[in-house]
Amino acid sequence: MQNIFIKIHFNSYVSAMAKILQFKRSLNYYLKLLDTRLEQGDYLGALDAIRNAIESSKLRIDRLSLNLILSEIYFKMGLYNLSCEYAFLSVKIPETRASAYLNIGKNLVKLGRPKLALKYLSEALNWDSSQNLVGAILEWSNEIKKDLMNNNYKLSAIDIIKSLIRQKRYDEAIELIYPYLQNGDIRYQIMYCDILVQVGDFNTARTILFNILKFDNENIDANLVLCSLCLAEKDFLSLSENVVKLNDLGLNERELELLGNIQAKSEDYTGAIETYQKILKRSEFNTKILLFISICYFNVGNTKEALYYLGRARWIDIDNPTLNIFYQITNGNMLKFMPVSTAVPYEVGQEKIDKMIETSMLSNFDEIFDTSLTLAGDIEWGLTLKNADFMQKIVQILAKSNKKEIVNFYQKLLLTMRIGARQKYFLTKYALLEGKRKIIDLTCGFYYKSFSLKIPNSIKNNDILRSGYCGAFSYAEINNLKIDFDYIALKLSSKNLGSIDYSLTENLVSCLFFTENNQILEQACIYFDTPQNDVFEAIKYLKLQ
Repeated sequence: MQNIFIKIHFNSYVSAMAKILQFKRSLNYYLKLLDTRLEQGDYLGALDAIRNAIESSKLRIDRLSLNLILSEIYFKMGLYNLSCEYAFLSVKIPETRASAYLNIGKNLVKLGRPKLALKYLSEALNWDSSQNLVGAILEWSNEIKKDLMNNNYKLSAIDIIKSLIRQKRYDEAIELIYPYLQNGDIRYQIMYCDILVQVGDFNTARTILFNILKFDNENIDANLVLCSLCLAEKDFLSLSENVVKLNDLGLNERELELLGNIQAKSEDYTGAIETYQKILKRSEFNTKILLFISICYFNVGNTKEALYYLGRARWIDIDNPTLNIFYQITNGNMLKFMPVSTAVPYEVGQEKIDKMIETSMLSNFDEIFDTSLTLAGDIEWGLTLKNADFMQKIVQILAKSNKKEIVNFYQKLLLTMRIGARQKYFLTKYALLEGKRKIIDLTCGFYYKSFSLKIPNSIKNNDILRSGYCGAFSYAEINNLKIDFDYIALKLSSKNLGSIDYSLTENLVSCLFFTENNQILEQACIYFDTPQNDVFEAIKYLKLQ
């Protein structure tokens, strides 16, 4: 009898504990907690409160509205890409659309995209004319217009050369640099040395760098390239001396990151951690630097610290697939790797990508996607690696699916700031080919204007030119390129097509070439009576991604 009583008592205790453990706070509780955390300046605590609020909200409209608050928190933390991403989610409902567009505009200003920011601020005015919002919109708009008047935001020769170097198109970069070398411009000499180091011409690079440093010993960019040269030659003693020198020159965040990466590549992980920590003092929520510090600790065998810094990064950006991939690696101790970028090393990356392509080809892909805890994150991460083969195959497969979860995921990929413009172009393209216009409704009015574009009458019946014109408009919008489409349309409607000037050739080529269709390019040359040599000359300057 006593045993039965104990058993009943124990069962009632377990039942009561289960109820306590399942107890969830109300939405109002988390909103009050959020206010308290924000007043205290505790942004990590605020993130916890807002995420719990979103989870406890029962209505879709509440969840989307709360994403706008999350966007504001990220803005205060200086994480403008993340802020923009969550603001996009709040565009879905009319009640928060104007404020969401305002947030997107503010973030784009901070990200150095003032012209695009003006478009979003203008759209915010179209949705809400209340006094408070209008005041904020006009304040930001006027600030942008002042900056645009005081600064030239067009691509400079340096911007073009840096872009070519990032793409490892060294011959084209040197061709553009050469005229400036004759003028003795130090900035171009340093970029030239950077290329020489990467292609292995160490002697020439050393001669030029020493000549620059003889007259300007504290030139930070020259000293950084000299560090890269020392690393390439495995001259670690000189590298160490140059690192000490650079640390006394008061580096900015970009320069500190470059120095930290050089130290990490030389396997001076302790020194790299010290350099990265200087960035954290200025930007404590920088998830990329938190990740780099984690990798360095992992490489010196301190898994506990590695997981601590990686955990901080994941707490800030909880859905980041790259951070989650690194968490799997760190926990599994899969291999040794160095923080040269946020991409997982090629060997691991290629293995995962091959597996995902193989999985996506299966007839039950929809079911696998639904049951897998990691597949969606892995796909999003895979797209950030810019693997062309993977991008084309996986996007086509996702676009074909009608499963609700996959359609929602597809739209998320279009809105996320983590993947690049090129990937978004293909996401949009394949969504349209599958007739899924609703998937891109949130973005087509801005980044993808071509899909609601009024085609000039003169090319309406020419499939090749019409396709090129639309594809180019998309590319221009995605990459914030200035292309004078009104001028092109005017010239297209002109009877005297043979007298088109060179500036139009550039504009036209930048439209048609980016469709990646040689037939379009050849037809354009014939249609506009433009020599192909002129066209390819324009391409050299315009093929920037």
